[in-house]
Amino acid sequence: AMAAVNPDIKFAAHAKSYPAYNPAQGKLWNQTMIRSIGAKVAYISYHEYYHTGSNFYWVEKDRLDNEIGTFLKEIDESIRPKNILTEHAIWSDSVGDNQQIPEKLKTTSLQGALTIGDFINRMANRTDVAYANYFALYGTMADMKDYGTGPFCIVRPFTNGENYLTGAGELYKTLN
Repeated sequence: AMAAVNPDIKFAAHAKSYPAYNPAQGKLWNQTMIRSIGAKVAYISYHEYYHTGSNFYWVEKDRLDNEIGTFLKEIDESIRPKNILTEHAIWSDSVGDNQQIPEKLKTTSLQGALTIGDFINRMANRTDVAYANYFALYGTMADMKDYGTGPFCIVRPFTNGENYLTGAGELYKTLN
């Protein structure tokens, strides 16, 4: 009905990008979804989280290539959808191999900025990625206690209420 009103409208299908503790479910969903409707949409929407050196399935450095790219290549190039990374950031979980708050603080440090820079550089050099949005612009230190925006954010407040850029924020400022 929407395409009848606007024939130029573009649709995106959401990939299952956070399969939690069942990676097989995510792979099956993406494979089935892309093979079924991939040629009917302009974009595959993906939330990509990453952490250099992580062993978590959902933050593997090359997961987008291995999981989504493989199935997209089955679709004729003239109608193949592009990837849109509607959310991306360094993964910082309170369980697994990234448990400690000092580890969470690394996400907004120089190490975090370099990891984000690596990701942006790799995605910017791919013809199948149309665009990427960074997750979490602002967070407080209180967010560090639990899952929240603090570990990912670009801007954080000082205790005096002034805001400052994190490592990720400085990277984006440099990239303008």
